[in-house]
Amino acid sequence: MRCARDLPADYKEIYSVDLQKNKKMMVWLNAAAIMVAALMAVPAALLVPISYLFNIEAPFAFFIRFGVLGVGSIAYIITHELVHGVAMKICGTKKVRYGFTGPYAYAGSDDYYDKSAYIFIALAPVVFLGVILAGINTIVSPAWFWVIYIIQITNISGAVGDYFVTARFLKMPKDILIKDHGTSMRVYSASGNTASAGFSREYIKGQIEALGIPDGAVIIMHTSLKSIGKIDGGAEALLDLLIENITSRGGLLCVPTHTWSNLGTENITLDMTKNETNLGAFPTVALHDPRGIRTANPTHSMVVFGDRTKVLSFIEGEENVKTPTAPEGCYGKLCTANGYVLLVGVDQNKNTYLHSVEEMVGIPKRIDSKPTKVSTKFEYGSVRYSELYMFDESVHGDVSRKFYMYEPAFRAMGAIKDGYIGEAPVQLCRTVIMKDALALLSSRAKDSDPLLYDGEIPPELYL
Repeated sequence: MRCARDLPADYKEIYSVDLQKNKKMMVWLNAAAIMVAALMAVPAALLVPISYLFNIEAPFAFFIRFGVLGVGSIAYIITHELVHGVAMKICGTKKVRYGFTGPYAYAGSDDYYDKSAYIFIALAPVVFLGVILAGINTIVSPAWFWVIYIIQITNISGAVGDYFVTARFLKMPKDILIKDHGTSMRVYSASGNTASAGFSREYIKGQIEALGIPDGAVIIMHTSLKSIGKIDGGAEALLDLLIENITSRGGLLCVPTHTWSNLGTENITLDMTKNETNLGAFPTVALHDPRGIRTANPTHSMVVFGDRTKVLSFIEGEENVKTPTAPEGCYGKLCTANGYVLLVGVDQNKNTYLHSVEEMVGIPKRIDSKPTKVSTKFEYGSVRYSELYMFDESVHGDVSRKFYMYEPAFRAMGAIKDGYIGEAPVQLCRTVIMKDALALLSSRAKDSDPLLYDGEIPPELYL
């Protein structure tokens, strides 16, 4: 275990979390703490009825018990942070700061801790004090059992944040250094971080795992390879790691492979006999990977990776959509599947899913009233001619250029989780919450169009 006063020059930030800003995470952690507390309290109440705590046959003893509980709880909070501080000292910290950030007490320092040191510091109070409190509980009378046990419940359940970060850090590269700011922390690493060799597969794998993508998740990914930097194995390695992480746990990975640039030309809009797209290097790599299945959306196709049965069910009927990102098509299914949009090195203006959401919630002047002729050439050679109602550009031009205006609302409502892949900042966005945000904005906005405001959407529309 070690700590460092200064961050090595070759280290870069790979992960951060701020519990004061991430309200959704805070709610989940508090809910988890309540659940842990309930799981501890119920069995204990069956062994030692909590009525012992409230027995008023001896009024003086009753008030003494509650007085000790109050003083003991305050003493526990102080001791908890002191144990953190002692653990920091053991790891080499020279000066420990103590204080409060809002309602939270903290012990902190300016040092950077390696993985084992940080986990030791994080778990030291719950283990050390837990053993002491458990020992006391075995020797006190039933009348005093709950006085001690309530403090123990606080000790165990109040450490859910420590359990969370411990589990998260265990999946990260071995060389990580963590700086804890109290209710926020930043994680740095140098694994594979060299300008010549590029980021190692293990390093990128750790960053992907740190995003915490749930089992069975449906993910659509928009990527700027340039912003990521060099990766050992290139774009193919990145695709392999994403497929491994997502599909091995029952999920689907979707990579957009649009062909809307063929509109207004003599070319087939979507030629499925060719692996062509107008979106760049990573989608092209995905198109050439035999593990994926391409949808037959004439202008906004995607390649989907995962269990074949699940993929075929997900993409069924995509050739029959009436709008490019129809709510009944794959983009709409991202929402019904409670899926995610993964933005890697790009902003919300690349979030194609938002076109579908705007259509879902009925934001006006988003879909053209006149259809556009499109064509699809299937793998077996037949050509299908149809019509799509494309995006209406009469008000905003390319409306996606204004999608950045939605981001503050998404963040305020807990839709976005931040991370990194390589050097690229990443936003992992919850589709359902983004839809809820746009529905709220539309209901409060002038003329039901949140993007009519100049520069930014007024916070009062979503706060």
